[in-house]
Amino acid sequence: MTTNAAKSSEKEMAEICDAIHYIGDMSLEAAASGFSRDDMIIAVRMNTEGGDPEILAILHPAFDRVIEFAFFNNRFGLSDAAQRECQVVEQLLLELLENEPE
Repeated sequence: MTTNAAKSSEKEMAEICDAIHYIGDMSLEAAASGFSRDDMIIAVRMNTEGGDPEILAILHPAFDRVIEFAFFNNRFGLSDAAQRECQVVEQLLLELLENEPE
């Protein structure tokens, strides 16, 4: 991988991790406002329509787990849970790239 490709990949991964953390924070606010977990999951699906299906197949479960954590656990572990999801997503995306024909 070239230096530019590696930097681009790192930037994309940072954006994905930011999105995971953001969804966790929004889930906390939604839960406090009386919205349901299902409402939040539907909102995320609607806002990611049209994305790459293979990547969304990896991201949606990560988003779901962070939403679940935010709705059913306390605020103090959310950043740790989101960081774990970032690591899972990074590994799955790397595997997806490795299996992609050149």
